[in-house]
Amino acid sequence: MKIITESSVFLSNGFQSGEFVIFLVQDLEGKWVQEKRKGTGECTWHDDEKISDMEVSLVGKKGIVGCFYGTSAHSRQKSLTGFFGFSEEELSEIISEQGYTCKDHGFNAYDWEVVKTLEEYLEARFLWDSFTPWSSMKDGIHKMPYQWGDQAADSFALIKEGKLVDSSTGCGDRTPYLTESEEKCLAEGRLYTSNQMYDNSAEQAEYENDFWSVAKRLGLEDEYDRLCRAEYSESNQKKLSELARRIDAQMFHEYANQRADKDKTGVLRRLLKHYRHGQNPLKSLRKEKGGEWRFHRDFPSDLSDRAVIYHGENWWVSWVK
Repeated sequence: MKIITESSVFLSNGFQSGEFVIFLVQDLEGKWVQEKRKGTGECTWHDDEKISDMEVSLVGKKGIVGCFYGTSAHSRQKSLTGFFGFSEEELSEIISEQGYTCKDHGFNAYDWEVVKTLEEYLEARFLWDSFTPWSSMKDGIHKMPYQWGDQAADSFALIKEGKLVDSSTGCGDRTPYLTESEEKCLAEGRLYTSNQMYDNSAEQAEYENDFWSVAKRLGLEDEYDRLCRAEYSESNQKKLSELARRIDAQMFHEYANQRADKDKTGVLRRLLKHYRHGQNPLKSLRKEKGGEWRFHRDFPSDLSDRAVIYHGENWWVSWVK
């Protein structure tokens, strides 16, 4: 924090910029309110007043000194120059009614910050003109103000009994999304979220664990590891590719069996059994269940939302009811 100890400050303005002083007092309830404000406008257009070193006395007063700059309401920024009349101990005190403030960082860029101390509260109220107490928000998950340019972004806060208990914020491939219900989050006092970067990392880690587990069961672990460490050659690469193909094929076979066990209709297990024996089950399925059944060698990305897709070993079957 910066505390101004001088008895006065000198304000100036310039192209799309200006400075100000806000004097603060406490009302009868002990809340801080603005007593008066002194400042400059910007000096951008031909009839704007140019101000240089306008003296403002700070003697016996408390408040903040700040400045602004920018070309419009969308890009105009404020910044804190410092506090006057306060001690570091006063500004560091934890306030009874905590909350958050929203800060604008320019065009299409803003975020929120927790307000706990008197310093943060005064800056939120009188510099950013933004303060929301947690006590004013109902229990549950709240979407918070957050954007960082033209990319995906989101922010969540979990409020319980008038207090912030957890939050999650991110943009780009770190944009969070909820993975559990509001009821569970409230009951356990934490947010359950994930994001694309974490999902990709977890998916890759799961694949690698499964790959080596299958390689070990097939007795190919040592040979695959030896080829990975061996000096590069076309011969070694061919052997490595063939081992990887065998391991991947077994993995897909096991994945398909796992999905078949979870498919209560029995359709996937029926498809797997018939295709492994070179038989076509679609004709009988069309008669029994109706609708349109189609076999695909590649993932059928052009189907309607009503389609049910079954995935086997190097094939897909779609069913549109």
